[in-house]
Amino acid sequence: MTSRLIVAAVLTLVLAFLTVQVWEFLRNTDNSKIALIAESESYATRSRLIRQIDAMLDGLRDVHDYWDAYASLPLDEWPAYQGADLDQFSGLVRVLWVDEASGRQFLRTAQQPALNIAPGQDQQRVVETLRSDAAGVQGEAMLGPYPGDDGHRIRVVINRVDGSGLMIAELRAPSMLGALLQDESPGYAISVNWRGETIFSRGSAGVDIPGDWVREGRIRTSMGALLEVVHTPTTELAASLVTPALALVLPLGFSVSFLMGLLVCENGRVNVRAKAARKAELKIAELNKGLEGQVAQRTEELASRNADLVTITESVTHDLRSPLNAISVNLALVEQRVGDDLGDTEREAFTRITSGVRRMTEILERVVGLSLAAHSTFEPETLSMKELVTEVFDQLQSVEPPPPASLELGGLPEVEADDTLVRILVLNLLGNALRHTRGKDPRRIWVSGEASSAAQVTYCVRDNGCGLAEGDAERIFAPFETSAGGNSDGRGLGLAIAERIVKRHGGCIWAEGKKGEGTAIYFTLCPGGEHQTHAAGFTGTAQEGRQLDAGVAAG
Repeated sequence: MTSRLIVAAVLTLVLAFLTVQVWEFLRNTDNSKIALIAESESYATRSRLIRQIDAMLDGLRDVHDYWDAYASLPLDEWPAYQGADLDQFSGLVRVLWVDEASGRQFLRTAQQPALNIAPGQDQQRVVETLRSDAAGVQGEAMLGPYPGDDGHRIRVVINRVDGSGLMIAELRAPSMLGALLQDESPGYAISVNWRGETIFSRGSAGVDIPGDWVREGRIRTSMGALLEVVHTPTTELAASLVTPALALVLPLGFSVSFLMGLLVCENGRVNVRAKAARKAELKIAELNKGLEGQVAQRTEELASRNADLVTITESVTHDLRSPLNAISVNLALVEQRVGDDLGDTEREAFTRITSGVRRMTEILERVVGLSLAAHSTFEPETLSMKELVTEVFDQLQSVEPPPPASLELGGLPEVEADDTLVRILVLNLLGNALRHTRGKDPRRIWVSGEASSAAQVTYCVRDNGCGLAEGDAERIFAPFETSAGGNSDGRGLGLAIAERIVKRHGGCIWAEGKKGEGTAIYFTLCPGGEHQTHAAGFTGTAQEGRQLDAGVAAG
């Protein structure tokens, strides 16, 4: 016993250690994969960003060259220049042009978009500030960042040594970079830093993100500005990148280690018990010989009692029919002889007695049907469901009160089944449908089916009657249960009989419907098959389904 415990403890510790090592390896592999994805995304974004910034700077150079070419000419000789459209430069606040040789100045803003408007007196302070900040710049440069109420600003200065004019463009960094990075790196928080200042920030970085998932990279513009771009996954992206199964490795590994230790301990105990079990098997084998005889005897007794119950049921129903018929006949004679002398109270009593006798007779017939469905001899044969349904419907329609109901048939494949039982099944389902459509005008019933496999056929009997109340779909197949939203003439045994017959054919039966929208009873027939759980709906063809739905809607 002690040796088994020591071996189990050592095995558990070794397996737990291996679990930790495997978990560490998988976690490092996962982190490396995510870090590689972040690096690739960061590099691609930086590449596209520097290209877009340089393209914007080239556009500003084109504006400078346009002014340089035409600033000295009269204003009416300036050609139109679509490239100087203010909208192409996201975040552009203003552009100042100064021609030192002629002393001409032009200030372009969103309020004055033309290229040939000189700055007004109220704009001189802005002009002086721009020129003061750009003083000493030779060639091209990006200046900034300058703080502002709407975020940091950047100034692009073009002051070439060839004596051309000076141009200063001022842009809002958040608007400019926001437009350039609008569709870049979804799922990442991006920030752009310049000279120790964060000039742009988008998204919210995730909490407790590993350091190697955060990627920083620098880009240098064609004017020499060095920008730092930082990529950090958001909480949502980080959660989607991590392998979910990784969190289960440790607990599962520890559980396996513990179970293996237990198995080692139990293995010795099992060996001891196995020896005792072999001895017990010999004794059980001897007992089984005696039990087999007892089981055969009990089986014979149960079959005899079952036959007795069937005989008693048939005898009781047969013996009760005679007195019920006698009561019904005598009541009719009494009412015929003294009917004119009866008052309203006595006449109502006669009506109630007559109705009760009729109900008792129907219940007896249903009980006989229930017994027949459960105990009759099963003799399958090929049945034409179309002919059988039509024949039974005509029989029921002949005694139905007006208005008459219409019957519409879909595909009704033949089936191998017991003719007597299936006829009782169809009789109960069609009778149930006719009873539920009383009071409707028009009264409509649809019957359709489909051979869902070589050994199973699914049928549907649908009506446009009163429908099912909530909770009725499972309850109505119990004996003496009726729908809360249905016709009160039912005895609660028709669907119970139908269920017994369907089960004897190895199928299943279920109901669907809503109150006031009709009822659909589905059943399958697969003789010789095991009883199956029903599917969630009718498996007929699409065309038949549309016909049934259209029929209910029209009804």
